[in-house]
Amino acid sequence: MERNTKQESLWRSFQEEIKYLPSTIKEIGRVGTAYSNHKVRIVSFHVSRIQLEIANRLVVLDPRHAVYYGYYVDCAELYEKGFEFLRELILQKLTLDNASSENIRRAIKYQAISFQKDLIEMSKSQVEILELLASETNKLDKQIAVSARQTYDQAKMLLANNGRNKGEGLRVGPS
Repeated sequence: MERNTKQESLWRSFQEEIKYLPSTIKEIGRVGTAYSNHKVRIVSFHVSRIQLEIANRLVVLDPRHAVYYGYYVDCAELYEKGFEFLRELILQKLTLDNASSENIRRAIKYQAISFQKDLIEMSKSQVEILELLASETNKLDKQIAVSARQTYDQAKMLLANNGRNKGEGLRVGPS
């Protein structure tokens, strides 16, 4: 019973988060682009601690699929650390004079790229859990998992095409 409740909770929250994946990827790209162009752009990102606790609990409650839940927890924690590092770089940039901040500006640009990749990987783990849950139960709409996979693929393609459309991401490589 507890397992089913927790799975349904992850199902609802993951399907909502995945909807915003492409726009979030774009926004992270805009942050890196802004700082590489000597502009300021402040945003906030969040990973629910409750989702992490639920996924950790499901590692115990659903040992057959523990690897999926554990992988999500690892990805989400990496995402959180990536955002924290990006935030620290931005704070440093805002407090330094222009002559001292060139290296930090570049670091922000490349950390934003890394952060986008962390988000894609975390989202991949969410989609895999949605697909797993859709295949395991008749109560959950399988079309939602299919739609989540399509949204994930769209965001992954957006990241792969990074820098080709102005304002939709960062160009990977030397500036």
